[in-house]
Amino acid sequence: MIALLKRQETSSPFLGYSWFKSFSDNILNNDTPACWITLETSDTTQAILPMLKKRKRFFTTLASMSNYYTPYFGVISNRNRDSAQITADILENFNHLANQCDIIDIKPITEEVAKAITQQLRDKKHITYHYKSTDNWRTTGIESWIEFWNSRGGRLKQTVKRKTAKMEREGNFSLSLCSNREEDFDKSIADFHEVYRQSWKKTEPTPKFITDLASTAQKNGQLRLGTLHHQGKPIASQLWLVADGTAYIFKLSYVPEYKHYSAGTLLSHFLFKHVIEKDRVHTIDYLTGNDAYKQEWMAHRRDLYGLLIASSASRKGVAIILSNKIWNKIKNLKTGKQTL
Repeated sequence: MIALLKRQETSSPFLGYSWFKSFSDNILNNDTPACWITLETSDTTQAILPMLKKRKRFFTTLASMSNYYTPYFGVISNRNRDSAQITADILENFNHLANQCDIIDIKPITEEVAKAITQQLRDKKHITYHYKSTDNWRTTGIESWIEFWNSRGGRLKQTVKRKTAKMEREGNFSLSLCSNREEDFDKSIADFHEVYRQSWKKTEPTPKFITDLASTAQKNGQLRLGTLHHQGKPIASQLWLVADGTAYIFKLSYVPEYKHYSAGTLLSHFLFKHVIEKDRVHTIDYLTGNDAYKQEWMAHRRDLYGLLIASSASRKGVAIILSNKIWNKIKNLKTGKQTL
């Protein structure tokens, strides 16, 4: 099982061995035990679905091993098959899982995956319900920096032009990038945490998880940790990961007193250009959240979903799904949104 997780790490940093080990070490507690659901053939693990058993007052949920740090969740597999099909294969044995829980909750996943799993389980005495979990902004099909930058809006381009000129006039500003050089890592990650501490954002709940993620990415050649300094002091920092042709923007922050310099925007410009020109990525992904600034950099927004699954024989599971469906319809009627 460990070998499969380690292989996955090179292409999917959020579904690899180090991600789940750090998650287990830094986030889990004794009240939420891990449950590793596997698909085995002979003596080989073919697929893994990392889950958590969550006990609530009246029911027990088998939930994906994910939280606010998790941008995407999915099955880890060494098969050349559709991930939704493999996930359905694992969950098909729900009668066994029903002895451990009343309902399964998997998130965040794309709408396509949610619908594909639903289709696979439809005729197997399961009921499902998928609900919106979060938003995702991304751009695909990137061919060159010039093409990408020319397609951005005029306001963003003017901001970068004016603020770059302002910094050059005043001097004492510098940009740095920590990627694969181990000797740069300790200072860069310390600067990252210092900027985050001074930023407008809430206190980082588990800073060691972030450090572990960045350290693993550095060792795997995936880290792109950018910092903007003024007079040697870090004033903006962004943690990106690059894997399999995609750049993932995981964490970013800046010191509020430098907002009038657009410090975060200039650091973003530096990193966008680097990953497109040097790393030759074809996709850039802002991961979760619908922050307004993401629209200036990205071309497309999509919904990410959670998926509830229950055995039709589970009264509690059926009741949970029906109550979620009813509540969602009421909420959508109030907001005028269409249900899925």
